[in-house]
Amino acid sequence: MGNNSLTGQIPPELGKCQSLIWLDLNSNNLTGPLPPELADQAGLVVPGTVSGKQFAFVRNEGGTSCRGAGGLVEFHGIRAERLENLPMAHSCSTTRIYSGMTVYTFTTNGSMIFLDLAYNSLSGDIPQKFGSMSYLQVLNLGHNKLTGNIPDSFGGLKAIGVLDLSHNDLQGFLPGSLGSLSFLSDLDVSNNNLTGPIPSGGQLTTFPQSRYENNSGLCGVPLPPCSSGGHPESYNTRRKKQSVEVGMVIGITFFILCVFGLAMAFYRVKKYQQKEEQREKYIESLPTSGSSSWKLSGVPEPLSINIATFEKPLRKLTFAHLLEATNGFSADSLIGSGGFGELYREKRCNEILDPELMTQTSGESKLYQYLRIAFECLDDRPFRRPTMIQVMAMFKELQVDSESDILDGLSLKDASIDEFKEESSS
Repeated sequence: MGNNSLTGQIPPELGKCQSLIWLDLNSNNLTGPLPPELADQAGLVVPGTVSGKQFAFVRNEGGTSCRGAGGLVEFHGIRAERLENLPMAHSCSTTRIYSGMTVYTFTTNGSMIFLDLAYNSLSGDIPQKFGSMSYLQVLNLGHNKLTGNIPDSFGGLKAIGVLDLSHNDLQGFLPGSLGSLSFLSDLDVSNNNLTGPIPSGGQLTTFPQSRYENNSGLCGVPLPPCSSGGHPESYNTRRKKQSVEVGMVIGITFFILCVFGLAMAFYRVKKYQQKEEQREKYIESLPTSGSSSWKLSGVPEPLSINIATFEKPLRKLTFAHLLEATNGFSADSLIGSGGFGELYREKRCNEILDPELMTQTSGESKLYQYLRIAFECLDDRPFRRPTMIQVMAMFKELQVDSESDILDGLSLKDASIDEFKEESSS
């Protein structure tokens, strides 16, 4: 199907053909990438197609009037004078014959032996899977728009005799694995952007200079020697250097993450210590009564309330009493509000509180201690409010300091409110 006007992309389904050993699509208008599926045919060729036969390749010398890689014919002692019977001999210049190829003896693991996709507009990278076609003798991908590197997997083309990758935009180094191709008789990588020295192994240094020309970075036999000052690195050396660089990047990244983790841990510990210091300073700044002090260190003891506190019956107040005491819950009586409710000032304390408690002059009464704690809990500034542990400690100290129940001061007299009024009036 070469030398036609075919357009579009190469069908990847061609890789499923079990009898396809020759694919010639040169000199068309094909576009798109090289289908990696073409290499899937490497393990599908059935026995009998080329088994036990030997082939020879008739190489074209190139040129605009003679495109394509050439022809692969079954070898029967072909001589140069017998090539006049071939149609391509009348349009092409003098050809060369590559014979002595491997005799095919495979049964179920064959592959394509001829693949010519030259003189198209194919683009993209050369698939790595092409290196699995171990029986491929001719691979011509010249005169396209291929980019990327020459696959190192081409070292698996053990039967390759002709490899043409010229007139593309290939980059990178010539793989050292090409030096292991013992049957390679013709290599053309000219007119690309290859760099580095030509590998010294195998037949790579025996090909003419024209097979490597127009690659600005290539050097070494048969091209001029590489400069001693800027000697390009070989492919393997570059791979090793890249591996070392990747390892260094991973190591540096891991080190930075470790340092960052330690810094975060140190910051959290430092912040916790600062909070503890502020807490200790706040506890020390709390006012104390007499020789008492708040003891918050160590394991906090549970707050215990003596049941005897509630032995004396407290007077029950109705809602009407509360309205009267707070002047109808007036804003003038409001002391403050918090998450647990509102605190009002009682206007008629002589009708509710014990007069004896109100006339105490020896220090601050326990009732006012409780009110002070309540006021601190209702502070509008949250950071000034004591914690639950601090409140429990305050109540604990009030219980320890008082042998009699502090709530007795809040209990009402046994007499009714009316009797208390008569006594106070007399």
